[in-house]
Amino acid sequence: MTWLIILGFAVSSSVDNFGVGICYGIRNIRIPLLSNLLIAFICFLFSESGILFGKWLSKILPGTLPVVFGAFLLFAIGVRIILLAMPRKQQNKIISENEMHPHSVKEILENPEIADTDNSGEIGFVEAIVLGGALSTNALTNGLGAGLLGLSPLAISITALLAVF
Repeated sequence: MTWLIILGFAVSSSVDNFGVGICYGIRNIRIPLLSNLLIAFICFLFSESGILFGKWLSKILPGTLPVVFGAFLLFAIGVRIILLAMPRKQQNKIISENEMHPHSVKEILENPEIADTDNSGEIGFVEAIVLGGALSTNALTNGLGAGLLGLSPLAISITALLAVF
């Protein structure tokens, strides 16, 4: 049963990555193997950091408060994912040349093609670092929740890495 929970964490950590992969495939933007490995490694680091921080919090918070806080955090993340999947008004946004440099995680997740800052049609090493950081925010918050619930840091981080790759 624990492995199903760990697999669920890996899938929920990589939901944004799946959407970005589809977007890049449609727009013919390639992610070379080395860049993909870098993005997966960044996801691993964010997940591991979140879990270790969550485990640390669970040691200093009294009683069942870590479990309640972890469950609430995971519930909030689930609601966020559901709300993001709901259809909403589509705004036709034309990206000008000046707007092609990513300014925030939200902008990269809304328009993944702006991570390709040089418009080469391929995600390079530096672009992969920026993209990996933006895509790993779910892994960080999921890791925090998993750490508060006392799940295995290494198992979740490795499955998150494999799910992204």
